[in-house]
Amino acid sequence: MNDDKHIEFLTTKTNPEVKIRLMTIKAKNTKYSNRNFFLIMGWLSEISLFEPLAEQLAEFGNVFIYEPRGYGKSITPHKKGLFSIEEYNEEISTVLQLKGLKDKEFIIFGSCSGGAMAFCYYLDGKGPKPFAMAIISPQPHYKTPFWLPIFGHLPNFLMNFIQKLIIVFMNKHVQKFFFTY
Repeated sequence: MNDDKHIEFLTTKTNPEVKIRLMTIKAKNTKYSNRNFFLIMGWLSEISLFEPLAEQLAEFGNVFIYEPRGYGKSITPHKKGLFSIEEYNEEISTVLQLKGLKDKEFIIFGSCSGGAMAFCYYLDGKGPKPFAMAIISPQPHYKTPFWLPIFGHLPNFLMNFIQKLIIVFMNKHVQKFFFTY
């Protein structure tokens, strides 16, 4: 690995201990060394999937690929309460502050559920705010919502359970969003 690329584990919570992975790629052009991109990956993703995009973005600024708790190789105990949007907001704020990023000094790039995290952080997060955000969805590539192909391979009893979980989750968070804002 060259000096312009670095993967590290950052402790974002101590009790219980949570460590996330973060890849940093320095800007390839010193003209853009003050510009920062903060990539938030989607569910079932990990750093290596975003590395080609990050390499291209490094032509225009420093790139941070954030692997949230519970994603990829980040280290998180599976305990109730550690995976709420409030916890992710706090984690994003902690990572931005640990990397020395302040208000309007970075651009957030969110993919899939990482896009939802970016929006929630922007609306509810207490830390530094981005200069801009770019959010993408893989849905056009797959031509269907992502869960349909997965559910097609599951036994009916498991499929029904997962669908109910998704509906409960969506009802809880959609109602909060529409009635809070």
